[in-house]
Formats: sequence, C-alpha cells, structure tokens
Amino acid sequence: MNTDNHPLHILVIEDKKYRQTISLEKKIYSLGRHPNNSILICDQKASRYHATLMRRQKDYNGHYSYWIVDGDMQGNKSLNGIYVNGEKCLAKELKNGDLINFGCQVNATYHALTDWSNTIVDIDKIKFDPFSKQSLDLEAAHTPTLTAMSSIQNNHISGGFLPNHLNSYQSNASNTEETILPDNRHDPLTQLPNQFLFSERLSLTLKNAQQNNSLMAVGLLTINHFDHIYEDFGCPIAEQLLQEIAQTLNSSVRYDDLVARLGKNEFGFIFSKIRYAQDREIICEKLLNSVAQSFTLSGNQLQLSANIGIALYPHDGLNTETLLQQAKVILLNDYKQDQDVHKNPAFLTC
Repeated sequence: MNTDNHPLHILVIEDKKYRQTISLEKKIYSLGRHPNNSILICDQKASRYHATLMRRQKDYNGHYSYWIVDGDMQGNKSLNGIYVNGEKCLAKELKNGDLINFGCQVNATYHALTDWSNTIVDIDKIKFDPFSKQSLDLEAAHTPTLTAMSSIQNNHISGGFLPNHLNSYQSNASNTEETILPDNRHDPLTQLPNQFLFSERLSLTLKNAQQNNSLMAVGLLTINHFDHIYEDFGCPIAEQLLQEIAQTLNSSVRYDDLVARLGKNEFGFIFSKIRYAQDREIICEKLLNSVAQSFTLSGNQLQLSANIGIALYPHDGLNTETLLQQAKVILLNDYKQDQDVHKNPAFLTC
C-alpha cells in the first residue's frame, strides 16, 4: 500500500493514429498542435496552444491535483475550446475518470490512482520504452477500468525488481515522459475506434454518469443489405463506401460523443451527455437521415437505409451489459418494423 496515499496521475490521449500514455509529474504542461508543446495534439482543428495542465497543491500534506485550462499561460483561448465530461469549460479541476475533448477528434482520459503501488505486475506483459524512465502500458493491465497499473520507479516495479537486462535502460533513461503505443484500438479501414476502445470508453462514460447522476446513451446502427454491395460491386467499392459512411456518422455527432466500427456493417455510439430522455428520438432521426443520403462511388449512386437502437441510462439499464443488450433489442425491433419498407439499396448508374 502507498503509505503516503499520493495518487499516480495519468493522462491518456488518443487520436486516429496514436495513443499516448503520460505520467504527470511536472507543474505545468502545454497541450496543442505546435511541436513546442509538452503534449502534442495531432489534429488540424486543434489550436497551436490549445490548453494548459497545471498542478495545484490541495493541502499541507503534499497532496495535489491537476487543473486543465483553456488556452495558453498568456490568456489566449483556443479556437474550439475544451470539454470535460461533455461540458465546455474555461478551467476545471480534474477528477479520476474525467473525459476530455479538445474540440476535435482527439480525446483524453484522466486517472488519479491511489492503490497502484500495491499491484503485482507480470513483468513479461509490460512493454518497456528504453527511453522513458516512467513509461506506463495501460494495455498490460488487460482492463478498461485501469484497476491494475505498472510503474517503473527507483529500479523496481510494484514490489518486484527489474530484470538485469533492463537495468541499463534505467541508468541511460532520458526525461521523456510519454509513450506512443501501436494503434490497435482503431479500425484500420475507417480509422474509427474499434470494439476494444468502444468497450473501454463505454465503461468510463457510464461511471461518470453514475457519479454525476446524469443521463448517457449507447447506440447500435447497422447498414441494411450491405452484403449485396459486396456481391454486386466488389470489395474496393464496398470498403470505400464504409469509409464514406464512417465519415458521415462521425460528423453527425458532437465532439465529445464517440462513433466506433464494431463489425462489417455495424457501428456503435456513446453519447456522454444526454439532457432529456426524448433526445433519443432526435438522435435516431439525425443518424438515420445521415445514412439515407445518396452516396456516389465510381459512377454508381447508392441509396442506403439503416436500423438503429439506442439504450438510455438509467431508463434501460444500470450496467454496460444490460444497456448493450437493450440497444440490440431495440435495433431488432426497428428492423422487424421496417423490413417491408427497407428493400435492397437502389443502385443508379450515372
């Protein structure tokens, strides 16, 4: 057990290509698109100096917390703002599990872990960065809620000493504090989050809704008769169409919502901030209309249709399993009601 009970502060930043896991120790971090920032945000919609992380002392026992502030230290605000748990803010003290969006397709999760030092970690499962003295591999824990953590500190790992062949890394380590991990959390075709990232974000979003006594929703959407597109037009056009659909769906939701590709023609949604239960119908209509537009590919005009099911917390379930199951039930009911209306897509050659 950590006798001082000082939490380990972690920031996980994810974009379409990379996932950065950063152990926060400095007093100030700058975040933005410019390469001079402490933490780089790889998105053209992010401001050059988008946000600032500041460490603030909480008491005389050495405990501190991190605040996120919109803009730079000179008071210049970002163009698109910052959102914490779906709410736009100028400055906010971060809490464990907070979801941060930078007004673009880059999101971050903040963690303050108090029981990390008592965790026994299998060294063989840890991916070490030889240039980072305190690199963390959250995927080594095999849990979306980050209940098991590893830390390289003072030549030992959570009670177990480093292997001899890694001691040389320790002595030659630089002050680099971030590790960019391979991108195995996004669908390679559409660049949307995959099933793993979807499940992780769903758990965190539900936890925030439970803590804040707020509404959230999870949705499933399937494109009808997609097998016919593969059969009639081939794989290249079908894959190009999937990319177009993914981009359309992604532009139809808010910055702090999440769109994921869960299967060949199935997409998942996480809506972190729902004000009213009746918003579900508005969201359904907007997403279905976005898919129902005509897509023109290689001289072919494709008119698509889809079915959708959205489950609302806490109305339809109190945990992720129940919410996903209920979303599937609503999706199937929607399909049964529309199966006489949704025929094969109309392929009109231009």
